[in-house]
Amino acid sequence: MRLLFVHAEAVALSRGDRALDQDDADERAATASAESAVASASVEDALVAFATVESGDGTAPDAVRAAAADAVQEVAADLRADDVVLVPSALLSDRAAPAAAAAAVWAGFAAAVAGEDDSTPGLETPSAGFETTAAGFGWRYALDVGAKAHPFATAVRTVDPAKAAGATAGSASTWTVVAPDGTRASPAAFVADHDLDAGVERALRAVDPALDGPPRTTSARSGERPPDRADRARALGVADRDPLDADARHRPAGAFLRERLADAVAAVVEGRDPTPQRVAGPRALDLADDAVRAYAATLGVDGYGVALADRRVLPDALGAGTALATLADAGVNATDAPVAVFDADALAPAATGSWDATGSADGFPTAGSRGPATHEAYATVAAARDAAADHAALAVAFAEACGLDVLPVVTVSPAFEDAHEAWTAALAARLDAPVLVRVDEDAPAAWPLQVEAAVATPEGDALRTGVVRVDDDGLRHFAPDGDSVPAVVHAAPAGALDATLAAICDAGAPATADDGSGAVAGASTPLPDWLAPTQVRLVPVADDHVDRAGSIADALAATGVRVDVDDRAHTVGARIAAADRERVPRYVVVGDDESPDGALPLTDVATGRERDRGVDDLAATVADAVAEGTVDGAASVPAATAPRPRRLSARLAFDDPED
Repeated sequence: MRLLFVHAEAVALSRGDRALDQDDADERAATASAESAVASASVEDALVAFATVESGDGTAPDAVRAAAADAVQEVAADLRADDVVLVPSALLSDRAAPAAAAAAVWAGFAAAVAGEDDSTPGLETPSAGFETTAAGFGWRYALDVGAKAHPFATAVRTVDPAKAAGATAGSASTWTVVAPDGTRASPAAFVADHDLDAGVERALRAVDPALDGPPRTTSARSGERPPDRADRARALGVADRDPLDADARHRPAGAFLRERLADAVAAVVEGRDPTPQRVAGPRALDLADDAVRAYAATLGVDGYGVALADRRVLPDALGAGTALATLADAGVNATDAPVAVFDADALAPAATGSWDATGSADGFPTAGSRGPATHEAYATVAAARDAAADHAALAVAFAEACGLDVLPVVTVSPAFEDAHEAWTAALAARLDAPVLVRVDEDAPAAWPLQVEAAVATPEGDALRTGVVRVDDDGLRHFAPDGDSVPAVVHAAPAGALDATLAAICDAGAPATADDGSGAVAGASTPLPDWLAPTQVRLVPVADDHVDRAGSIADALAATGVRVDVDDRAHTVGARIAAADRERVPRYVVVGDDESPDGALPLTDVATGRERDRGVDDLAATVADAVAEGTVDGAASVPAATAPRPRRLSARLAFDDPED
């Protein structure tokens, strides 16, 4: 279903003639009766939702209706609109469903939005109901809609029937939290009995469908929509919109962060034993190949594969298929293990999706996602399982090094859990953190063990920032004549780079009061030093101090510090505020007394403390912070420098509120 929302000052509708062919039995049956179709209505301060039921929505009408109602409720709540007007339309999509099928989905939609339909599975009834007016299906209406002028007065949503059905149905799973001491409890009992870090508890609530989802950490002021990830990405200079949007254009800071993450993954992975050998492969595998088709059949995905020109292909999530084919081409078997390959440009699994449906299409990559991945072959499942624990610890370490609160989520098949139950307890002990374990009866046969790093978003969802999978039989499909097939571990320590980038944007979101006042309860956090495009910003007090700041910047840059000079024509306060928005870890205000040879008043943004530091001491402070925050093994990566002018006045300007 496609939804077009308009926040209206006032809306008036008046019924006209029937729109459907009354000589066609199906269309006649789909037309609402004159008695049930509203004749006229006039509503002020309302959310108007135009809806097109699309071909395919009829495969899961209840789920689509519930998901669409949730979308309407969410937008109405964000805009503080108590009245909703629903208008059916066939114009929002080129795949509009036939009238009879569309009418079946439309039936009960108004009641679902109003929270009056208890029969719709998955419907989240709002805490305060909405006054709902629905135009009759199959009638023409004269409409007078006066849209408000604020930036969020219009919006578009799409409800996918397959995802909606997966969200409401779920899979047969049992959830358990394993504590570091090896004790096990249900997620609800664990939350009640333990004082968890706020970020970890939010991730737990976002992942486990049995728990109440976490509330938004941002609240809207009256008549406004709270800042979303697109706003956070623009403020950080990462992208022009949400980094998870396939159409997002990465800005200089975003390009730097992605490459810095990729370089760190490569440094850590290539320091492992066995040392991996670099490979590269296609982004999708041709399902006309018998080996690819046999492997795809083990993934448990209904209707696997996507159309590409005149072929049907399987997206190569984690580069797994490419790695298996490469190992088979090399004739690797269990006697040759361990052996490893590394794909620096592999597709990564979807950043988000249903955590209760490993075998669904939600687990497959989204367009353009990239996740450097390693693939290690081991002689036995036990050896692969131990290697998976190493990679899981690495994925958690990466998330923490990015300043994220992470929850390890382990998904296992029942057979794997029965044989290796002690493994999850050992993993929790090793990580010294609770681990959420899901025993999934629908787990793909190719992946009996999967570990993901889950990070909560301010909107109450969760992102995958690291993925590890054990494949104990996939290679057999690519090497059917092999004497003994090794188990393969597929691991993307930073997951999809765009997902980790999105989580980094989210980590800087200041929390606001839950009472809807919009009062800021906490400031944004600076980026970790090893990751920050700018580690030190120099803020000259006046034009006379710009050259002085440039000399200090030259001295700091010579020591390896990533430094820039904000010489723009703004006040000192505005430039310090800009450094805060960009989450620069520290800054120095340069006046008459500052020089490369003297003490510099260094402000640490995380603590707010100011201390005097010489150039060498400042460089040592940054180096210590980098060494402390970097994932083991990545410290050897050469210090990355942003290929852009050191003075901000010479850089491309994006979304500067002062300009």
